[in-house]
Amino acid sequence: MTLVVNRDLCIGAGQCVLSTPELFDQSEDGRVLLRRRPVDADEGRAAVGLCPSGALRLTDDTRSRPVVPDRDAATKGWG
Repeated sequence: MTLVVNRDLCIGAGQCVLSTPELFDQSEDGRVLLRRRPVDADEGRAAVGLCPSGALRLTDDTRSRPVVPDRDAATKGWG
């Protein structure tokens, strides 16, 4: 499984950060940032279930990109 992060859908609720701070943070504009790739699907599953906007999802599609490129994440060395 792949964790897919879609920052365009993010509304900045912060549930991902509250549930799994070792994986997620928020950028300057309040949208989700992935700090690191999850070790397995279970590691991000709680955040996916809590995300009110659907910006996080798990997929079996091997063509899905795990991280949407983000300037803030690159600056912090994440993603």
